[in-house]
Amino acid sequence: GREGIFCLKVKLSGTNIDWDVERTKAVAEVAHEALKQKGRERFFLSVDSNEMNPNPEATLEYLRKLRRSSPLAFNSLLYLEQPTERDLHRHMFSMHKVSEIKPVLADEGVTGLDSFELALKLGWSGVAVKTCKWHSSSLLYISKMEHLGIPYSIQDLTCSGLALVHSASLAARSNPIKGFEYNARQYLPFAYPEIQKRHETLFKVKDGKISTESLQPFGLGFFIEGWNLSNTKFLAG
Repeated sequence: GREGIFCLKVKLSGTNIDWDVERTKAVAEVAHEALKQKGRERFFLSVDSNEMNPNPEATLEYLRKLRRSSPLAFNSLLYLEQPTERDLHRHMFSMHKVSEIKPVLADEGVTGLDSFELALKLGWSGVAVKTCKWHSSSLLYISKMEHLGIPYSIQDLTCSGLALVHSASLAARSNPIKGFEYNARQYLPFAYPEIQKRHETLFKVKDGKISTESLQPFGLGFFIEGWNLSNTKFLAG
C-alpha cells in the first residue's frame, strides 16, 4: 500500500493446515507484487495460529508444506508465534524440531521466569515481549535473551496512546526481530490525537518505517500534573 509496509503478520487457523499454507502463500504473493511496484524486493512474514496447532507435529506439517508450496513465502518467514497451547507444563511439547526450521516464539506460554526457563528447555527459540503485560519482566526477558543471543519480538497487543509510545520506546532501545508489531495504527487510527500530535513521527509510516526521534532522550513526552520532577531524586544504578 501507500505506506510501503514490508513486515506482515499472518493469522492462521491452526486447525486446517492446507488452508493456512494457501493463506500464507497468498499474502506472500500479494506483498511481493505490491512492493515490487515500489522498488522493494524483500518483505518479511510472521505467522500466528493463536495456540490452535494441536501439537508440534501440526506445526512441522505446516512448515514442510509451505516450503514445498511456496519457497517465496517460506524464505520470507521470520518466525512463528505460539503455535501450540499456552500451558507448557501440561503438555511439555518439545519444539526443538520446529525451531531447527524456523524460530518459534512463546507468547501466552511465558508468564514468569519459571515458564521462560521451561520454554527454552523445551526448544522454544525466544519470547514475544509485550510491555502492556509487564515492564520489569520485559526488561528481564530481553536482558536474558540478549545475553543468550536468542531472538525475540516486541508487540503492542493493539495498545494505543501512551501504551503504544511505551512499546515503541522499548523497541527503539533493544534489538527485536524487525522492529516491533504495531497493530494499534490499523485498528485505532484516530485514538488519542493529542498523543499523535506530540509524537507525530511515530504515527507516520513511510517506506514501512517510523521514526522514534520524539522519544529522545527519555520518557513518554507528557507530564503528570502537579508532579515536579526537578524535586525528585533518582538513584544511579
